[in-house]
Amino acid sequence: MFFDEITKHLKTDIQTLKNFSWTNVGNLGLVLNGQNTILSYNTCKIILQCNSKKIYIYGQNLQIQSMSPTDFCVTGQIFCVSDREVNLC
Repeated sequence: MFFDEITKHLKTDIQTLKNFSWTNVGNLGLVLNGQNTILSYNTCKIILQCNSKKIYIYGQNLQIQSMSPTDFCVTGQIFCVSDREVNLC
């Protein structure tokens, strides 16, 4: 199973993934799992509150494709996903 492999390599248990996790698919799409609230949104930067963390998504032509209380999907050219502000040169 996918998450079993991840937790094995991180040397942690599956409970860690309850906070949030994301999957970046070829820098063309991002799926984030966790309790999400949009704090800021434009085509270059999306800021989410995910449980107790802020998640910063940077890219070009970013679009929110779908959102539910526990899942969030963004498409566009994804440059960076971070837990803090990043100054992209």
